[in-house]
Amino acid sequence: MAYTIEQFTSPVAMPPLLPAHSLVVLVAVLSMFTSTFLSTYVMNARKEYKVPYPIMYEGKKESKFDCVQRGHAHFLEWWPAFLICLAAGGVYLPTVTAACGMLYLVGRVMYMQGYATGDPKARSRGFPIMYPPLLVMIGTSFYTVLKIATIV
Repeated sequence: MAYTIEQFTSPVAMPPLLPAHSLVVLVAVLSMFTSTFLSTYVMNARKEYKVPYPIMYEGKKESKFDCVQRGHAHFLEWWPAFLICLAAGGVYLPTVTAACGMLYLVGRVMYMQGYATGDPKARSRGFPIMYPPLLVMIGTSFYTVLKIATIV
């Protein structure tokens, strides 16, 4: 099947920017503050457990510093996926996506607070608050894909 340039350049009707879209941007900015807030846990743990830079992990069994470091690293590992889902899902469903994004960030802080206790199992208190909203955000992202592809 031959493709024509028109197939790739035909405009897709995008929704107008609504005041609710500002919530998506706000949540993205708040995620930067969340990252900074979580990094303070690591900085404080470095001082408390005397772990100098550039050492990333102590490597000791049951290291409380390593738990704190992993809590922040886990946030950083998921941050790009979170931002992509926030941006994509926020195109057509900005209010739902922004609300889920806020819940996700609250769950992330709870996750870190639990992990920072030194008991890796304590991180689970953040799971029920951060993962269901993330799944919804993945769904809103797919909804945007389907709307742009004119399937929905």
